[in-house]
Amino acid sequence: KAGSVFDNILICDDPEYAKQVVEETWARNKEAEKEAFEEAEKERKAREDEEARRAREDGERRRRERGYDRRHRDRERYKDKYRRRDHRDYLDDYHDEL
Repeated sequence: KAGSVFDNILICDDPEYAKQVVEETWARNKEAEKEAFEEAEKERKAREDEEARRAREDGERRRRERGYDRRHRDRERYKDKYRRRDHRDYLDDYHDEL
């Protein structure tokens, strides 16, 4: 035998009977499904909050381990390299004018 099984499907000719069945089954299932959905949403939200908190703590820990001022710690090292130089001061102590 071939066929498919579906949940909550009714095929009939009488619209009044269909409304009656819908009110009996759907109303009963609606509350249970709504409660299950709300419970699942609470669990999902709690899990996401926990993951976000853990990721934030890991990021802060890594930042402390590698040095908070990582972006600016090389500033002193490259200070002279990227210093603006006065174009009029092209002669320095090494290249004195003869």
